[in-house]
Amino acid sequence: MLKPEMKERAVELAKAMEKEDGVTGAVKAFFKHLPREKPEPKPSTEQPSTFFSISKCFGCS
Repeated sequence: MLKPEMKERAVELAKAMEKEDGVTGAVKAFFKHLPREKPEPKPSTEQPSTFFSISKCFGCS
């Protein structure tokens, strides 16, 4: 940053960034990576349980 050219370029870059809408850009980038369609759920092969199990809930069984 000691060179005048570097300081000039930094000021130009700051001005360009000032005009950007960072939130909109972040949301667009997020949605760009999501699948276009919702995947169909796979049928479960497990028998229904009569009680709630924390280990099954977190995939530990």
